[in-house]
Amino acid sequence: MHAIYARTPTEKELAGTGFVPSDYENEEAEVWPENMPVINLFSAISTQWRTGGMGGGVSGLDYNVLFARMERMKLSEQDYEWMFNDIRAIESEALTIINRKD
Repeated sequence: MHAIYARTPTEKELAGTGFVPSDYENEEAEVWPENMPVINLFSAISTQWRTGGMGGGVSGLDYNVLFARMERMKLSEQDYEWMFNDIRAIESEALTIINRKD
């Protein structure tokens, strides 16, 4: 699976490392099979970001969309909580990357 929200380093950032930006064009992220359901869920709602505020940045996922999608999955109560917590972990890291100012 392609790394989500990955940014290709610039030539300046790679100076002296022996790498070039094209080395990062097809960067892959390994996903363990047990994590695929939450990755698939995140992919399904990954266009549903809340934006706004003074800086106009991304503030988080639209949980109304997330909860509607999860309800259709007919998850057990325990799986629902696990999946929600996993989505929140992915969301947190994605926000760090999306809102990075470099």
